[in-house]
Amino acid sequence: MRVVHCLAALIVGLFVWSAEAAAAIVVRVDKSTQTMRVIVDGEHRYTWAVSTGRAGYNTPNGTYSPQRLERSWHSRRYGMAPMPHSIRSYN
Repeated sequence: MRVVHCLAALIVGLFVWSAEAAAAIVVRVDKSTQTMRVIVDGEHRYTWAVSTGRAGYNTPNGTYSPQRLERSWHSRRYGMAPMPHSIRSYN
């Protein structure tokens, strides 16, 4: 009986381990209010202030996917300006 319980626990463990976790995550940036909203599985979770670019360097509209995350980044393009928690994305 003990072997059956151990075998059952092993099978359940393998099933749970192999199952993929998934969530529908949508990030919306509103350039007019300089805010970013995060929606997870249809539920609003977070709102943060963002900076989308100074005058003459507008952030283009579109759909993007994150390619690189940096906790601390300095922009060589803008005189080594600090860009903490930078998310590099390309469409």
